[in-house]
Amino acid sequence: APYYYNNKEYVYMTDGVNQPAVFSLTTDGEYRFAELTADAAPAYPLQGAKYCTFFKNQLVLAGMTGSPTSIFYSSVANSDLISPEDDAKETPQENFNGATSGSLDFGDIVTGIMTHRETLYVFCQTSIFKVNGLESGQLQSTPVTRDIGCVDGFSVQEIGGDLLFLAPDGLRTVAKTERLDDIELGVVSRKISALITPRIRQAERYVFTSTVIREKNQYRLWFTDLLNPLE
Repeated sequence: APYYYNNKEYVYMTDGVNQPAVFSLTTDGEYRFAELTADAAPAYPLQGAKYCTFFKNQLVLAGMTGSPTSIFYSSVANSDLISPEDDAKETPQENFNGATSGSLDFGDIVTGIMTHRETLYVFCQTSIFKVNGLESGQLQSTPVTRDIGCVDGFSVQEIGGDLLFLAPDGLRTVAKTERLDDIELGVVSRKISALITPRIRQAERYVFTSTVIREKNQYRLWFTDLLNPLE
């Protein structure tokens, strides 16, 4: 997840195994790489984070090995960088111990996160939530649905003003209807269900990736068979 702070560009990274990390490169070619940790109990809860995104000015992590049903959000205030513990941290977004950082548990394994229209959407195995108020500490978590989840967070993309994701019954959109704050879920992949459904039923066998071709307003989904990676 790229981020700009004080005229400097940062890239925050997760790999599903190690501590999340931040990389920055200056104009004169110097670089910095640092792991992100949270020293408060439980120790190192950020280990193994799979997903990261930004909600306004806060870094959000999900998919942690020890906390698979939670999201963690970073500090938003410089005052949270307190010496000497935080001397090595350059931005509030690297701090997960401060007064404006925290976590939220959804009681369902988180499979993806995405910010869309000033709202953080949290995709879980059997449910979807929208979250607001991270920056104020007054969190509001509202269920979009408790009946449909997301198979893989790397299938989530924004296209045509909607979020598209891979659900247990195919590709679906999370679309706001004309009624304020109303959410409508719709399958858009019925014509290719014969291709997608077998992969969904054996999701643990595949690695899913996706992208959007903005110029054509098109969505692309790839799946790599771990048993036959060359096919």
